[in-house]
Amino acid sequence: MKPGIIYCSVSRQKSNYKIYRITKKIGKPRKKGETVQHHKIILGIVAILSILISGHSTTFTKLVVTYYNLATIEVKRSLITAASGSRDDIQTAVDQAIAGDIVQIPAGTFDFNGTVIVKEGIHIRGEGRDNTVLTKAGTERYMFRFKVLSNDSPAFSAIKLVDPEGPYAVYDINKASIGVEMAYGCCDFRVFDCEFEGFGCAGVITREYWGSSSSVTWWKTRGVIYNSRFIDCYMPGLGYGANVQGGRDKAWDEPLDLGSDWATFIEDNYFSGCRHAIASGDGARYVCRYNLIENNRRSHAIYAHGPLLSSRGTRKYEIYENVVKESADYPDGVCIRGGDGVIFNNTFDISAWPIILTHDNLSLCKGWPCQDQIRELYIWGNSCNSNPVTRNNILLEKKDIEVILRENRDFFMYKKPGYTPYTYPHPLRTNEPFISISTFSLEFNATIAGDNPPNQTFQISNSGGGADDWSITDDADWLSVNPTSGSSTGKAIEHTVSVNIGGLSAGTYFGKISIADPNAANNPQLVKVTLELTSIP
Repeated sequence: MKPGIIYCSVSRQKSNYKIYRITKKIGKPRKKGETVQHHKIILGIVAILSILISGHSTTFTKLVVTYYNLATIEVKRSLITAASGSRDDIQTAVDQAIAGDIVQIPAGTFDFNGTVIVKEGIHIRGEGRDNTVLTKAGTERYMFRFKVLSNDSPAFSAIKLVDPEGPYAVYDINKASIGVEMAYGCCDFRVFDCEFEGFGCAGVITREYWGSSSSVTWWKTRGVIYNSRFIDCYMPGLGYGANVQGGRDKAWDEPLDLGSDWATFIEDNYFSGCRHAIASGDGARYVCRYNLIENNRRSHAIYAHGPLLSSRGTRKYEIYENVVKESADYPDGVCIRGGDGVIFNNTFDISAWPIILTHDNLSLCKGWPCQDQIRELYIWGNSCNSNPVTRNNILLEKKDIEVILRENRDFFMYKKPGYTPYTYPHPLRTNEPFISISTFSLEFNATIAGDNPPNQTFQISNSGGGADDWSITDDADWLSVNPTSGSSTGKAIEHTVSVNIGGLSAGTYFGKISIADPNAANNPQLVKVTLELTSIP
């Protein structure tokens, strides 16, 4: 049956959005004798009620009635610009947004005092991690907390978050700061093109549970962290670039499911100066791949906790194609204290152990197998200082650990049969184009009555998915760009910037070039242009 289509106006005003959500949820299989016309009538009434209750301006919403469901609802994404990068201005913009909207934070360096709470699947986006900088102030531990109980794909991008007190020399739980939390059902989240600096606990933490160990509510959380930088996230006993926490007992009741999309994916990031670049526990599931880790502080670069330091051990890990470099503290590469997974094709350029295997709860273990211990770990294809990693390069840590950890029973030095890694790059990364520009500023110098300064160029490319189709405008009469549009699926396109000093007097002039693509994840991008025009001595 061809779907019936209704066009109606549904208010985007926040109270009215609740009606929209109820409408979306009451869909069910059509009963015998019930017609699509009945559904049309219901939807029409709901739409009219929405308009009458709100009394506000409306936006067209397309309601498609299908044979099996009451409706699927497609709402046009809106761009809401925060007045500044302060916590209060960002929270005000977030509170106006509904699922699918973008909250844009302007360029600048801003003091950020408090925590922004996000309960909708919205995208919080800056003007680039070198342009939008939020500096933590006050005593709140978290800067951004996403608590999205839906599949509405929240995102956080193009922002630099800084804790100016870090890195911390002394453990203090009250200062264990966190940049971004994705928790309690954030499905298909994205954190990308960001920088996290100086956080005592973690730059990013993902979490699947809420409650005590005896009473846990569990939501699956999955998504991807990519193209981001984690700098000096350190505190003794904590200090993680990315920290992944799972569903505790309930997560361990589920199959291992290696190679699936159910995990926090951490890929194509840079870590420097962290205690652990990646850490995990409480039934966590993570994939760590294609990252560069260096200058690690005093501990293992990649870590999976067992059951001692958290209520349950890590459930699964897939660690591959990473590069771990030497640091002054001589940290180890990967340390696994529980759970199962694969470690392959990593490159270690370190003096310490590339891989350590152990168990957190050995003193309480009554015999093999211990709770949450390594039972199915496959290791292959890794290198350390240009040499293959063999069994001799793997440390079994702790006295008598060989009783519970044995090669060819609990861990294996060969490729896991039938294993296929999940798609790379992660499919969530290819949903939208991403405007990449070669510079954010250009400077021209000239003298009065002299020639125009030489032209300069910059490149634009698409580092996301699909096709990036952009247009270019400028805001100064003396400034021009050629060509004024372009398109890319990855290749860099060159644009020429020209300055005409005719009719200008001596002084400093400022202009902006705007690169816009409404479909890009980081739309728009700006290039600042400065012209210094001096008089002849």
